[in-house]
Amino acid sequence: MILIFSHLKRLLIVLCFLLICSACSRPEDNRYRAQEPQNIMEREAFTALMADILLAEAATAQNFDFTESKMVRFEKYRDNIFEKYGIDSLDFFQNYDYYMTHPKLSELIVIRVRDSIRAKQDIMFAGDSLDTKEGKKKK
Repeated sequence: MILIFSHLKRLLIVLCFLLICSACSRPEDNRYRAQEPQNIMEREAFTALMADILLAEAATAQNFDFTESKMVRFEKYRDNIFEKYGIDSLDFFQNYDYYMTHPKLSELIVIRVRDSIRAKQDIMFAGDSLDTKEGKKKK
């Protein structure tokens, strides 16, 4: 469980690093900014998708199945996530490029992804603490 969250922290650090790198460009310099994709996702939907992708990466790192590689396992998770949001890999990468090359948008997304994962983490740990409290009462 703890390894999942350390992996998520690492991924959030990478996202923050990308945000900082993209924020270093001058606002008037649009050469490196991706154009709005034809199938743009709403910011809230893209935020939820990114949270699901990060959780899938963490689950892949935690799941020890020697019959298939981690990459194959992650691709299965990713394909299910893309199906859930009704997109394909091209749509994802176009949206990712668009949001990550617009610092103000990407900053909001990173913050919301972090908050979403923290909320899920709090729910998981709240369930663990309730189980241990009940277990102590029964003894």
